[in-house]
Amino acid sequence: MSRVMKVLFVFLLALVALLPLYSNGTGDVLIWQGWIQAIERDGFITGYIPVYPPMTWALLQVVAFSYHILNIDMFLAIKLSLLVFLLLTSGVFLLWTRNLLLTAFLHLSLVLSSVALGYLDIWFALPLLLAFWALKERKIFLFSLFFTISCLIKWQPLIIAPFLLVYVLRLTGVKQWKTTLKVFLRDMALPAGLLLGAAALLFGQGLLLSLQDGMGHTGLTGNALNYNWLVTWFLCLTQPERFGPLADGMVNYIGITEWAASDWPIVVVPRILFGLFYASALLVFARRAVSFENLLRFAILGYLAYFTFNIGVHENHLFLAGLLVVVLCWLSRRDLYTALIVVLMANINLFLFYGVGGGSLYQRVIGIDVSLPLALFNVVFFLAFWGMTCWPGNRDQLVGRGSGDPLLGAGLQTRA
Repeated sequence: MSRVMKVLFVFLLALVALLPLYSNGTGDVLIWQGWIQAIERDGFITGYIPVYPPMTWALLQVVAFSYHILNIDMFLAIKLSLLVFLLLTSGVFLLWTRNLLLTAFLHLSLVLSSVALGYLDIWFALPLLLAFWALKERKIFLFSLFFTISCLIKWQPLIIAPFLLVYVLRLTGVKQWKTTLKVFLRDMALPAGLLLGAAALLFGQGLLLSLQDGMGHTGLTGNALNYNWLVTWFLCLTQPERFGPLADGMVNYIGITEWAASDWPIVVVPRILFGLFYASALLVFARRAVSFENLLRFAILGYLAYFTFNIGVHENHLFLAGLLVVVLCWLSRRDLYTALIVVLMANINLFLFYGVGGGSLYQRVIGIDVSLPLALFNVVFFLAFWGMTCWPGNRDQLVGRGSGDPLLGAGLQTRA
């Protein structure tokens, strides 16, 4: 491909991201506007609403400044911020991988959730991608810095934190405990502690309250096509007087947030399944060869265990897995179909409920609500991916031979 064609291709990708700039997005966009109004009315600190972590609040403050400075509508300022972060994320991925076609795939896969529907996940995509770049280069200090920033934008990256911790600690080897402790304290705990401390100093108890809110969702599912979506269908079918009937044959999420003690199979069994699959993935990973590719694969597996089985999961929560699986595809072409499936399902889940502009798409009933076979597919896909990842049939991977990764290079670089 000539240089001119590459430039034109990149320009076309940017234009595609502009197309849905004025789409209404989901109802969440109205929430973001309400939060900006709270900032302007009550102030940056006292107006904090502890639903999302504090750095989301800081980015909303930037949006508030920008729409005044640029003299544009608040809605447009929000959408432009999502567009800017999308372009920056795609640009960083291109600079890292030097793979224009894979960058185009990533870029197009993120347009719907960000610019079109107005979700804020794209805000944490950039620091999370930089965190994984730093980790691959063994720049542990920078990794910890960027990863903490991503968590302070949305809490979802915390789900893969145990895999990252195991990976970093194993890089130096358990026998070199002094070096491991030094790396952990100086290059992981220090930057994370400084950022968390600053957030706690500014927002006080609000930091903890936002974490509790993120972990405290008790609804079965928020339009996430997973195991609990199938459970929701079963409950609506068998107990419509309590959980509500199917709406013209379509499943709707159950709004109950306070469950009776007798409901424990409904809300406890999914958590047990999540815990078992997550723990098994973490234990196998701890015994597997230390490689960046293995880290990505098992982190994705652990996150998919959360999406597939945990309660309180929402339709946009596949975003993180969709981002990481494209990085994995860059390193391992044998994971191409895994990447295609995860990215497609992440976008199908959004498209099915909100289309490309935030409104309901169409009548989902085609003999049966099509969301049900899609949810079943996600469960089957997870089980297949879990089995193939934990028992790949490759003896070198199973026994965890080797302590290094040629992709990472020699020597542990802990400073930026």
